[in-house]
Amino acid sequence: MRSRSPYSRRASMGLSARNPAHPTSHGVVTEFGWQLIAILGALFLVLGLWDVAITWYPLQVGNLEWEFGTISEFFDFLPLLGLGLTLTLCAGLARGARWVVRLAATGLILVTGMILLAAVLYATDLPAALSAMTNQSQMTILKKAIAKSTGQAILYPIGFLWVAVAGLGRLPSPRPLEGHRSGGGGNG
Repeated sequence: MRSRSPYSRRASMGLSARNPAHPTSHGVVTEFGWQLIAILGALFLVLGLWDVAITWYPLQVGNLEWEFGTISEFFDFLPLLGLGLTLTLCAGLARGARWVVRLAATGLILVTGMILLAAVLYATDLPAALSAMTNQSQMTILKKAIAKSTGQAILYPIGFLWVAVAGLGRLPSPRPLEGHRSGGGGNG
């Protein structure tokens, strides 16, 4: 006995995947799914920005302990911020929202710049932090923190820039304005 695919069963019931009137049609479900991803991306973005803001406030540049701890914490909050920007960018691509893609890609590029500036500040603090350690167990903890932050300072910018460039490279074509004719501009 030959088994029919689920698609042929749907078609025999009049529930074509291309039927926009049916609430479970492919297009409606896909659009709703991207709306959910956009909402989740916005939520992660807001939470990530909030984490970053409260981490850096109040600024105490020049305080070695504050700089070292704040930068390490900043790197730890980047997954939430990066996920928010990436989900927003992907939802913008799927829904054809060019401005959303551009905004999210710009956000990823700006965050990359912040990461690189933080990494430079972090690197300037390393000699003083290492010389301040006298206890071997504290030195081990510090070296682990340095290794983790170094990896994050290298990999996050690469990933964020890749997502931003890939997203911008796949921007949907702008939609022509209604009533606008492309082509020759003569009187003819």
